[in-house]
Amino acid sequence: MTGDGGVEDWGAYFSGINGKPAFVVADLALRDQARFADHPRLLYAQVAMRNPDSSGLASHEEETLFVMEDAMIAALTREAKAIYAGKVSSDGQVSYFFYGAPENSPGRAPSGRQKEKEVEPLCAQLDQVMKAFPAYRYDRYEFDEPGWDGYLNVLYPSEWEMQTLQNLRLLETLHRQGDQVDVVREIDHFMYCNTLEIQREIMHQGEALGFRVSARDREGPDGRYGVSLSKDGVPGDIDDIVWPLLELARNLGAEYDGWGAAVVS
Repeated sequence: MTGDGGVEDWGAYFSGINGKPAFVVADLALRDQARFADHPRLLYAQVAMRNPDSSGLASHEEETLFVMEDAMIAALTREAKAIYAGKVSSDGQVSYFFYGAPENSPGRAPSGRQKEKEVEPLCAQLDQVMKAFPAYRYDRYEFDEPGWDGYLNVLYPSEWEMQTLQNLRLLETLHRQGDQVDVVREIDHFMYCNTLEIQREIMHQGEALGFRVSARDREGPDGRYGVSLSKDGVPGDIDDIVWPLLELARNLGAEYDGWGAAVVS
């Protein structure tokens, strides 16, 4: 979907923006591909939904939005050589983030709507696309954002959102394997830390949370100490199971490294 041939890793998750529910879709791989310097020009486009649901997110009646998005991506990534970084749906609007190359920069500040001769290149490209969707109101802004602040601070998930996304991906893997995610079974978790003192504290607090714990020898290229934690549970409730462990890891300066469970078909 980026249109530039790079490796992609699309993730979708629910969040909150200004106290309103939000649904975010982002290419997570862009953070590690050092594309920021090559594409410092942000096109931020905001489209008003015509039939949002009661929470302000897109309803089943908004299928045209997906057709519109495909048209945007085709025009901006193929013709304007921009990178599509993702979108946010919230409060009855969808915000799209495209990053363009320096040659798209006319050296002006954010403009919004202007006379045709003053419109920035990416905005002009978007305007052409939106002529095919006259029923939708939209605004667009194009300006220099060399640090990709919109991508890093709006699209890219927080630690907690990332774990939710990873949980969902693993649940989908279990589902494809025929798993019954509502059946109780042992769920294993893993943590890593830098000192024996932290390892002992993880084990102590893990036991207090009802987990069976065991120490793991130093392993991996950085030689960190490991802890295995296990408890019977339902994979379908994995977010509620993981949150206390994620909080424990954060408080102790450790790393929560995920979970696993046998398939029950």
